[in-house]
Amino acid sequence: MEWRREYVIQRYEQLAKSLRVCQPISFDGVSKTSPSVSSKHALWAISHAVAKGDEAAIKIAKQFVLADVYFHYSGFIRATMARRLKSANLSLHDREELREGLYKLFYSGQFGPEYKEFCRLLRRIGLGHMKEKYKELGNMGGKQVKLLNYLTAAT
Repeated sequence: MEWRREYVIQRYEQLAKSLRVCQPISFDGVSKTSPSVSSKHALWAISHAVAKGDEAAIKIAKQFVLADVYFHYSGFIRATMARRLKSANLSLHDREELREGLYKLFYSGQFGPEYKEFCRLLRRIGLGHMKEKYKELGNMGGKQVKLLNYLTAAT
């Protein structure tokens, strides 16, 4: 999935239109300078809209949190989006996608400083039908054991 500024904005506008978002984000103030800076600004605007309950922003934030994408500040933005998704009104489908996607991330071990926020998000939405799969992570050692202890303490 593409995470350049123009694609993020285009995807948001399409989703906002199809979901009939009442007050869509205005990207007028989003930097158009360098591609990496403008991507960060567009994603930052999306994360602020998640906090306001914008359905289109929630969908994009969910995709970004689960994406295998790394650029300057991507971990910080992913952590912020995960933190804001914690308090968002997520549908059952969104929660299931997050559980499954986060499981894949935890299983692969490919995550950075956003790890703690991912754990907190997962603890908030619950393990659902994937409880047994998450228990399997306990056999892997390292951060996965800490994750298992953290998650099972809540259930």
